[in-house]
Amino acid sequence: MGAYSFSIPVELLQCASEHLNCQLFIETGTFHGKSSMLAKNVFRRVLTCEYSKEIRQIALKNFKSTPGIESFQNDSPNFLLEQRSQYLSEPTCFWLDAHWCASSIEVGSPGQTRILEELSAIGSLNPSSVIYIDDARYYMAPPKPPNEWKSWPDLEMVIKGLTNTSDQHSVIIYNDVICFIPNAHKTKFVEQLFTTLVDPSESLSMISLLGRKMIKKYATSPGELVRRIFR
Repeated sequence: MGAYSFSIPVELLQCASEHLNCQLFIETGTFHGKSSMLAKNVFRRVLTCEYSKEIRQIALKNFKSTPGIESFQNDSPNFLLEQRSQYLSEPTCFWLDAHWCASSIEVGSPGQTRILEELSAIGSLNPSSVIYIDDARYYMAPPKPPNEWKSWPDLEMVIKGLTNTSDQHSVIIYNDVICFIPNAHKTKFVEQLFTTLVDPSESLSMISLLGRKMIKKYATSPGELVRRIFR
């Protein structure tokens, strides 16, 4: 399992835009709106849904700095059903993140996760659309309290829900995200997402740290360390 955060990795947005030509971004689980605002920098249209009225009000205040985001207050499966005409005929990037969170307001929430119902609501996936499901760790292993693990489907159930939407897509796990990508573009996604890039500043920092440790253990100065290595 790789890194995870409270927002969508920008590289996933870039893949959807560059390789699939997605112009529509549909999100369930707005929270404070960071993912929506990132998406608005990449896609022409951003539609986002939040179940909690209180949380949505926080997001709406944040959206003032990023106009053009279409915000809805609704149950996520119903929201997806209502927007089906928007995404059936257009390449769409889905970000499914509508689940219970201990740090948020969840009064009256109908369940800790609605992911299977959301996938059922999406129905038939456009061949050039992509689905990203956040917090893969909650589906790959039973989540710890205060989550109610019995309320969370396992990875096998989630994958079955995904494949019911399309038999022309494949599942990959990128950091903490389950990605359902078109088979025809799998190579492009994998090559872009999993290429190891070396950060020069990070490498120099590690080399410097290693050098200090070696001097402390094997020598009294850098010069002495060099002489001991090459003698």
